[in-house]
Amino acid sequence: MQLNTDNCEEIMTNIEFIKLHSPAEFPCFSDLPIDSQQAIRVYCEEGFELEEEFLKHISNYSFLVAEIPTDICTEAVMNRDGGELHGDFYEYNGPAETWINAVDHGNSRWPCILSNFDDELLQDGWHRFYGYIKAGHSTIKVLAFIQR
Repeated sequence: MQLNTDNCEEIMTNIEFIKLHSPAEFPCFSDLPIDSQQAIRVYCEEGFELEEEFLKHISNYSFLVAEIPTDICTEAVMNRDGGELHGDFYEYNGPAETWINAVDHGNSRWPCILSNFDDELLQDGWHRFYGYIKAGHSTIKVLAFIQR
């Protein structure tokens, strides 16, 4: 499946990307599934000394959560992260069996965190992204921060 950019900017924002390819929800932190909460905590909690500080900060956001088809995500990588210089995703990244950063998380489906920058797809979770592809997942779970 090709990423259709006919009706949008040359590089879509990550929020547009997710809205275009998946039904999305916009829950607050406490309403997210535990795996999504854990991914957010690991990503941003280091900057907070107290749990209350973290919860106060995170309350300023809603979250966009979606499952995007893997082929759409790999196409987005090719369009954003330097892949346009290569023929396809596997030429760009090499065969899956060579991906040393691809982590097998078993049944865990922590989301990959979408980047705030439009020239890259992910800000956090690349090892999960490659692990999900290597394991043959048909979708990639993604999450974005939405300022309230």
